[in-house]
Amino acid sequence: MKRSTSKLLLLLVLGLTVCIGCSGDDGTGDPQTNAITINPEPDSLDAPWQITGPGGFDQSGDGDLTLTGRAAGTYMLAWGSVSGWTTPTPAEVTQVLATGGSLTFSGTYVEEGGGDAVVWPLDLDNYWIYSYEYGGEPETVTLTASLVQQVAGVDVTKVQYSGSVIFENYFVYLRNDIGGLYFYGDELFGELTTPDLWCKYPCTVGDEWSTSGQGAVVNWEVIATSESVTVPEGTYDCIHLRGTNEGGGTPADHWFSVGVGVVKMTHDTVLMQLTSKYIQ
Repeated sequence: MKRSTSKLLLLLVLGLTVCIGCSGDDGTGDPQTNAITINPEPDSLDAPWQITGPGGFDQSGDGDLTLTGRAAGTYMLAWGSVSGWTTPTPAEVTQVLATGGSLTFSGTYVEEGGGDAVVWPLDLDNYWIYSYEYGGEPETVTLTASLVQQVAGVDVTKVQYSGSVIFENYFVYLRNDIGGLYFYGDELFGELTTPDLWCKYPCTVGDEWSTSGQGAVVNWEVIATSESVTVPEGTYDCIHLRGTNEGGGTPADHWFSVGVGVVKMTHDTVLMQLTSKYIQ
């Protein structure tokens, strides 16, 4: 199997949004079909926000709201401050609304003093070993937290893949922050100025958000917040996420154990499972 093809298969499993041959948005079409959902959490806060967009559009509000009939183009949403709560990171998020499409801005406020648990412990030299299978004999892939560098003005951890020629030189940029685990780019597509939320934490069943780091849109949903998953390395209590490409296709399922990282991922015939790890 060609290395580039296998990497793209891995991206589908990891939930990175890849769009091959996508056309650009020309900003025309029927705006009545377009919708923007704003979803600050927890709902009880009615957290403030401000959104700006094409044609001088500028609106402020509080709490959940869906805007319909919006023109296609680039929108920027800024989360407002709430006393006693930490503002979502990043505080300003930019997304592109395609003609006839929809998008969601989701942000989670965390109560100050609410704890320091992270989804994926990214201390340098931590590593995770997985079996990777795609319709044949499984291979072994090792992920290592190799260095810290700046992307989009913040420190992120470079997680390096090794142990298989398929993923030679492949890496991803990850950061634990308020609201969960964020993806800041990778070897194939470079750095992201606006990160994608990879795993929301804390979360509740039914929470939804979208990623669009490479142009395509993947809609994610929390299926379970405490699901027992057994892999070769052991049994873990996991957050179960499901991602569905807006264009259709087989969903991808991820299982994250807080304080351990990703435990299992599936997409169609692709299967990755944790076989061993080293966490300081």
